[in-house]
Amino acid sequence: MKRLNRWARRSALVVSVLGVGALAAGNVAAGGGGAVAAAAGRRAAPAAGKKSPITVAWLATLTGADAADGMAQVKGFKLGLGVFGDTVDGHKIEASYLNSESTPTIALSAAKRAVETYHASVILGPLLGNLLAAVAPYVLSRDVPQLTYATSGYTQIKADVQSKAGFVTGYTPTQVATEGAKWAYDTMHWHHITTLADDYNYGWESVGGFDKEFTKLGGTITKTIWVPVTRADVSTYVSEIPSTTQAVFTELLGPQGTNFYSQMKAYGLTTKVGVLGMASTIDQSVLSTVTVAAATAPKSYGVSQYCTEISGKVNKAFTTAYHKAYGVWPTGLSESAYTDAEILVSALKKMDGVIKSEKELANVLASVKVVAPVGPFSITRATYAPLENVYLCKIEDKTGSARDVPIRIYKNVHPWGLLSLSTWKKTFTSDTTSRPSA
Repeated sequence: MKRLNRWARRSALVVSVLGVGALAAGNVAAGGGGAVAAAAGRRAAPAAGKKSPITVAWLATLTGADAADGMAQVKGFKLGLGVFGDTVDGHKIEASYLNSESTPTIALSAAKRAVETYHASVILGPLLGNLLAAVAPYVLSRDVPQLTYATSGYTQIKADVQSKAGFVTGYTPTQVATEGAKWAYDTMHWHHITTLADDYNYGWESVGGFDKEFTKLGGTITKTIWVPVTRADVSTYVSEIPSTTQAVFTELLGPQGTNFYSQMKAYGLTTKVGVLGMASTIDQSVLSTVTVAAATAPKSYGVSQYCTEISGKVNKAFTTAYHKAYGVWPTGLSESAYTDAEILVSALKKMDGVIKSEKELANVLASVKVVAPVGPFSITRATYAPLENVYLCKIEDKTGSARDVPIRIYKNVHPWGLLSLSTWKKTFTSDTTSRPSA
């Protein structure tokens, strides 16, 4: 991670991580102020006999603490174009990858350049909630379809529905957390749980959704611990977990997750306290950096829309191809970006590669149904977020590495999870702007 960040700051083009050959699938460019790679998606008249290209732009986080996540998305999307096709009826899909630099103003500047200079017909990303809050109003006001992994809050969900052009293609925290809460209470008989999460909107919604379902069933939240999202060392917060609590429900990001598992072991909690990690905490990007002994405790579980060990031909083909291309196993972000490519190509095929208007493209995108690595996937028009499976996973040792292995599947889960749509709207509105109320 540190080597990637140092290298990325020295260069406007993050190329060598993917390999020179990867450039054939699209350009990687700096998002803020830096020079953009030659011909990085600029629309020009096609040469005689050639059909016009289809321009798409990724607003990816390619530098900073979240660079690894941004690169995972880029890799997944590039692989997807390679598998599903980067040309539709003679119209080549030209993708540019603009660096948001984890900064809202730079992300917005990159979005404006993508729309106004490159004339992108589709925007993908950005990843982080604060960047989405800055970018989505502008993109959707221009009627340009936008595919994002997550959402910055209910305001964005409403904007997505009203514009009919914004799509969440990853998951909503409530969708995942509520299923985890019911499993914890009903199956594991954990009736007293501590929650530990990042002190920002994703953490708030994860804990809020879990709390809502868990307490409705009769469970008690023993303690709630909030972690500054910029704090990688979470040892102080792990030390606050009561040894008498039955389990801890946790949402942590990247290095925080790595540190969490090691500190649970260091404090002797792994044999006493169960763990139920949210999608971000059990993502392969975290598990690949954790010792097997720390991650695969007797009661170490996770709940997510994607686990690398999902059975079935579709996921097997994806994980095999990804590992062959990049030498690592895919993350949830990789899978979502890969599926974005399939959704986009499927929509373009319905239009014979000809985009008469971005509004028409958005309408076709909303109708696409695919069988993705996560399973059957479609967009519900009530929220313009996914209807998809959720997986309860056990963290196990697979040939010397910690992997998330599904032990239960919850099929066709709505974005609002086990809550009613009306309850979710109220909860989501409050939990994405402040800590959930007790």
